[in-house]
Amino acid sequence: MALPRRLNMAFPNHSPPPGAKIKLLTLLPDRETALAIAVFAGLVSAYMSVTHQPETYLQLTIRSSVSSYVQIFYDIGRGLNEDDSRALPLEGGQAFQALRFPLPDRPIRSLRFDPLTAPGRVVLREATLFRSDGSRPESISLDSLRPTNEIASMRLTPEGLLIETAPQAHDPQTFFAVQYPISPARHALIITLALGVLWFIGAALACSEAKSSRRVSAPLCRLRSSIKHLSPCFCS
Repeated sequence: MALPRRLNMAFPNHSPPPGAKIKLLTLLPDRETALAIAVFAGLVSAYMSVTHQPETYLQLTIRSSVSSYVQIFYDIGRGLNEDDSRALPLEGGQAFQALRFPLPDRPIRSLRFDPLTAPGRVVLREATLFRSDGSRPESISLDSLRPTNEIASMRLTPEGLLIETAPQAHDPQTFFAVQYPISPARHALIITLALGVLWFIGAALACSEAKSSRRVSAPLCRLRSSIKHLSPCFCS
């Protein structure tokens, strides 16, 4: 049995001895086993996306002159958008409230803080990152906050950072000018990466097995363009 065409191209001066039988595909699991690996990884990923509690939180200790909503936007590679954001209600009054915003288990490229959805004043006393991997809480300096839209004034007071919106504000915005990316908890990142690798291996093995038996199904062959440059021996 001759070497696959792509392996021959990689080693043009090395051909198998006469009569040698190289059975590369016998080292791989059958198609059913490979598909089971891919399906299992996909089901575990779906389950974790529903039940898994985020490992990283941004906690804001804040007080407001009006009842409104506080919204945090995080850029994880798709820019700032409503889908990649969290909003929590904020009651007006003299008492400070601790609002905890779950963050995704992915590196964050930028972080936007919308203090209100209407005209008013807030005092931000603390902004802290908490991770569940045992690392110490990380305090974000209030000096790092920058106004970007409909903010009339920002100044430090003994109680914290006083932010006052423009009189007719409906979408005031600020931005945390800190060092990016903000990394998630280490073990959460490892779990996400491991599931992705497991799914990739299962799908690639299933494609390879199906190709060898000339029974390549259409869904698996759609993986050709995404895995061809990483695994040239699969689906060639």
